[in-house]
Amino acid sequence: MKASVDPAQSDSTQGDPAICAYTAHYLRRQGGARYPAEHLVRILMGRHPRLALDQADYRGAPLLEVGCGDGRNLGLFHDLGFRIHATEVSAAICDSTHARLQKAGIPASLDVGTNARLPYPDASFRYLIAWNSCYYMEAGSAFADHVMEYARVLTDKGFLILSVPMPTNYIFNDCVAHDDGSTTLTTDAFGVLQGARLQRFSDAQALQQSLEAAFADFSHGEIRADCFGVQNDHFLLVCRKYSPTDSPQSQQDHQTRV
Repeated sequence: MKASVDPAQSDSTQGDPAICAYTAHYLRRQGGARYPAEHLVRILMGRHPRLALDQADYRGAPLLEVGCGDGRNLGLFHDLGFRIHATEVSAAICDSTHARLQKAGIPASLDVGTNARLPYPDASFRYLIAWNSCYYMEAGSAFADHVMEYARVLTDKGFLILSVPMPTNYIFNDCVAHDDGSTTLTTDAFGVLQGARLQRFSDAQALQQSLEAAFADFSHGEIRADCFGVQNDHFLLVCRKYSPTDSPQSQQDHQTRV
């Protein structure tokens, strides 16, 4: 399947310095192997006391990865039988990633889109994965806009799977905090994200509360990793979109696994 690009969205990003820098970063990384995120493999394929995913449900299920980057997770989704769609912030990244997937024999549709603007009809996907991507903020947007856009494109009781950096994560070193919970990065190890605005959550409950307007049945995990002086800590979260047929009481009765 070809990379699908909305010309209006593509044109609107051409002058954005952050998107231009991010695009250049990915286009420089053409060679070498691509490996899926370890804990995403564990979530989708493992067995856990506080998480129940039915692997028999994967085959043929439509899945969207928001912010797929170089496509390193898409081979995993293909192996598990999902029907794969993915977004990135520029047509150039979509085209580069799609070409790599074609060589690997991985069918996927790639589209230009952002957390606040996903180019899909309502209720298009049973699974939505935002692995290290849901917290990237556009000018004029709030995190609540991301939540409602994710909910819009998910089917009733569809799954949302997130990875979000903890406040202790190295990415927030020397950042500037704002009243709305977002931060502006002043340093970046990759030389790409200086000036980017990222939403930061104080703890797992704050992350959950930001999603409760549209999601329920929360399962929490975390990664705490000191990799030789680089602190790479993340909240992990799996939850499900409310069904409009659920009564208010049944929504309250959804089990929260912390």
